[in-house]
Amino acid sequence: MFARTAAKAAAFTFALAATSAFGGPFRDAENELGQAYADYLTALFQTNQKDRTATDAALAAFEAKWAALSATWKSAPPPQYADDIKLTETLDAVARIAGKAQAALLTHVLALRLIRILGKTAMFS
Repeated sequence: MFARTAAKAAAFTFALAATSAFGGPFRDAENELGQAYADYLTALFQTNQKDRTATDAALAAFEAKWAALSATWKSAPPPQYADDIKLTETLDAVARIAGKAQAALLTHVLALRLIRILGKTAMFS
């Protein structure tokens, strides 16, 4: 009895591992989404740390992964999103928001540079 239970447990563990390793289009899409999301979280964390360089890098990485994901999913959506009639709209909305974040970051950096320049100019006038 124990040997059969152990064999079943081993077979189940093997099947579970194989499913994780070879998940197919569903798992591939979730992994792709997760990788982009990780860059998004990194950008948020770096923003909270006030690290502009790291924020910019993480945001650029997110935008690049999102653009690739969007291009692929618009032409061939993964099975879990194939029937979502708002998928393209959602993908585009996220890209617009990321673009606005990048523009805001650039504006913030330029404003800080201007403040520094004006501050130095005022000190020497």
